[in-house]
Amino acid sequence: METRKLKILIVEDKPEHRRSIEELVQEGHTVDVAKDLSEAIAYLGGFPTHLVEQGKAGEVPYDVVLIDMMFPVGESKGKEGVHFTHGFSTSEVAPLGYSLALYASQRGVPYIAIYTDATHHGGPVSATMDLFDVPCFKAGDLKKKMRLTVGSSVLAMYDIRDSPRRLTLNETGTVVEGYSEKQLKDWSGILDLLVHDGEGKYKYRKVCME
Repeated sequence: METRKLKILIVEDKPEHRRSIEELVQEGHTVDVAKDLSEAIAYLGGFPTHLVEQGKAGEVPYDVVLIDMMFPVGESKGKEGVHFTHGFSTSEVAPLGYSLALYASQRGVPYIAIYTDATHHGGPVSATMDLFDVPCFKAGDLKKKMRLTVGSSVLAMYDIRDSPRRLTLNETGTVVEGYSEKQLKDWSGILDLLVHDGEGKYKYRKVCME
């Protein structure tokens, strides 16, 4: 199944995980990349008051938004970005993925996923991702993710273990498939799971054993 060409926003602060985004561009998708909350909100059109003032409140900015779990607020960008600093450090990494996912839903984005490289061993925030696993009861079942309906959006939660492929960098710095302790995010694979629910080009990994 060929994935249709989409307009995608990816929110990812780690340079190594941004390396594998190029595959989406090569597939013909239009991709914007934000490294923090302020940039992401600006890409989504800004704060609600700004959208109303500009007459853009009803516009849907993206087909898909893929969001890391942990990233910084970033520098203030006025009405088109974050303007609520309240004295805290804008460079501190925090679990902002949930809030941004809900805001993307408010903006009418059809498909939204939180995709983190942390697993349930990483701390209480990443541990909550296990709440969105659909248990497999029979051998041979596929590990599918709970798909939530938030407003008019489909929202799913993935961690690095859900990646259909193991991507890494080879000796020349090229993104390749292969086992490595430094696994990169499989943006193309996760996009396919999100949009096609495991029925497209990349399948869910089999996790149940006899």
